[in-house]
Formats: sequence, C-alpha cells, structure tokens
Amino acid sequence: MSILQVNSLSELMSREYSPQRWLVDKMIAEDGLTILSAAPASFKTWLALDIALCVARGEKFLDTFATEQDNVLIIDEESGERSLQERFRQLGVQDDDLPIYYISRAGRKIDKAYLDDIQGTCMDKEIGLVIFDSLIRFHSQDENSSSEMSHVLEFFKKINDMGLACLILHHNRKSGTYYNNNSTGEAMRGSGDILAACDIQISLTRKGKNVTISQSKNRYCEEIQPITVEFDSSGGKSGFRFLGREKSKTEWNELTKTAILRYVNEHPGINKRQLEQGFRDADNDVSASKVSALLEELIKEKSIVTMRGPKNAQQLFVAGSGGETLALIE
Repeated sequence: MSILQVNSLSELMSREYSPQRWLVDKMIAEDGLTILSAAPASFKTWLALDIALCVARGEKFLDTFATEQDNVLIIDEESGERSLQERFRQLGVQDDDLPIYYISRAGRKIDKAYLDDIQGTCMDKEIGLVIFDSLIRFHSQDENSSSEMSHVLEFFKKINDMGLACLILHHNRKSGTYYNNNSTGEAMRGSGDILAACDIQISLTRKGKNVTISQSKNRYCEEIQPITVEFDSSGGKSGFRFLGREKSKTEWNELTKTAILRYVNEHPGINKRQLEQGFRDADNDVSASKVSALLEELIKEKSIVTMRGPKNAQQLFVAGSGGETLALIE
C-alpha cells in the first residue's frame, strides 16, 4: 500500500513567503491569471493597451494604480498590425523605445507546441506580462463546456507557473442574456469554469464615453470598489481619465438612511406609506422596498421612533429632537 506524501500545518506555518508582487496594484498579479471581460465596443482593447504602456513605463495606471515596470508581450488575434499602430499612436506613442513586443494574427491555437514557443519568447525578451486578445481566438473548444475550457485555461496557468502575469481579454454574453446582476463575473460568456479558473476578474461596463471598471473576484486581496473612467478621443489623441470611485452598497445605504432621517424630521408624524411616496415623488431612484428595509434598520437603531396615531396608524418621528440624531442630519 502506497502512502501519500503529506505536509504538516506546522511546516506550512514556518515557511516565509515574499509579499505578493503586483504589476498593476490590485489588478494584475505577478503570477496571476486576470480576465478582462466586456461587451463589444466597451474599450477593453484600449484599456489593455493602456495597461501595457503603463507597465512598460512603470507609470501609474489611470494615474491611480501603482505599477511595477516590466516587459510586455501582446499576442493579438483581434486587431491586426494597422489597428495596433493607430491605437498606440492615439495613446501618445511615437517612436518610444518601450519594452513592448507583439505577435499579431498568427492564427495559432493554444496547445503544447505554442505554449513552448510563448514560454521561450518570454524568457528571451524577459517578459513579465503577457496579454492575449481575445480568449475565443486561442481555442476551438466549446466555451460552454466546463471540461473543455478547463483544459484550455490550464495552458495559460502554465505561463503563470513561470512567474509571469497573464491578462486575457474575453467577451460578455449577448445583451439580454440572464445572469445574476450582483456578479459581473457571471456576465462573461461561456462556462462558469472560466471565472473559477482565473485569479482576478475585471469587468467593463460602458455608458457613452464613461466606463465603469469593477471586479467580481480577486484571490489576493479584497476586490476594488468600482471606478469610473472617461474615454477621451478629442484632438486626435485618445486616453482614459479617472473620474472617481463609485460608492459601495454600504455607503449608498448610509446616504439613503440619512435622507430618510431628514425627510421624517421635515414631516414628523408621517407613516410608512407616506414616506415611500415621498421618495417616489422625489424621483431619487430608491425603491419602496429599499426605503422600507432601511426604515426598519433605523427603528431598530432607535434613530426613528414610532407612535400610534389616529385609527391606530403608525407614525414616524426622529428620536431625540434636540440630541445626537438630529445633529447627524443637520
């Protein structure tokens, strides 16, 4: 009978590991597999090229996220050389001697032979980041098959095993296809094993020239809060401008609770139905169910008190009319 080789917990805890190295802080890990997904025409290739430039230069991405300088290899099966040149020019590249290398429309699918060639090229050029555009062009498998996509993604993970970062561009499902709106990762086309296999998932959602960047998965740290950027293509130049971080669900809830307190203070004695109607009339995009749920929280917190009014109706009042609660909302 053979015995499995096992290690003890004490052995694991006695080891010392170096801190996680990031090529782009909280977005692209040194030896991680990152998938960047979006609907067509959502600027994902533009964003990937901007990432390549920032890593190659060691400059902050979006003037916000620190990078560690490294060489970059772009394996492009989407744009073609003419389009790559034009996009880099619009991003401000002239004849810069940047450590960015590319392969364009080679037409090869990822397999053992291609993997060996990619690994050899990365060693020769001292590559730290490999960008693949896009996933569908590198395989002939059924994207909805968990086993087939797991096999495909294992090739990319072997690049990670060399200590290299991989950024793979991928498409989202067709508009109108059902998925859980609480998970942008589920919007990605194909098997759920694609999301399971990656270490970091980044989604882009476009509205006009504005793009929201969010994460649904990050193995190495807490997911970043969604941020909004603007894609500016005026004056013959193109680029992204950081607009700010979106508020978290907790922050929105706290803002709404403050608004409820203010409304009840201005309308003492109103009932729940009148409160919900007031928010509808204000057209502030807060559902009646959300108002009701947050009202219950405020009552439990004793920030709002209830009293029985005419016909046994429940009336709402702000607690401590001269105290801390009112001081919060002034």
